[in-house]
Amino acid sequence: MHDALLEGIYNNRRLSHTLATAGQPTEEELTVVAEAGFEVVIITAA
Repeated sequence: MHDALLEGIYNNRRLSHTLATAGQPTEEELTVVAEAGFEVVIITAA
C-alpha cells in the first residue's frame, strides 16, 4: 500500500528496500514516507 502512495511523491525513485530518492516531499508525504518504514530524510534544498 505504501509503495503506491510513495509513487505520488515528485520524482520518487526506490533504489532498494532501504534507500529512495525524490523531490522535496510535502508534510503529508513525509508521514507516508515514515509509515513506509524510512527513518531518515535528508533535504539538500538551498
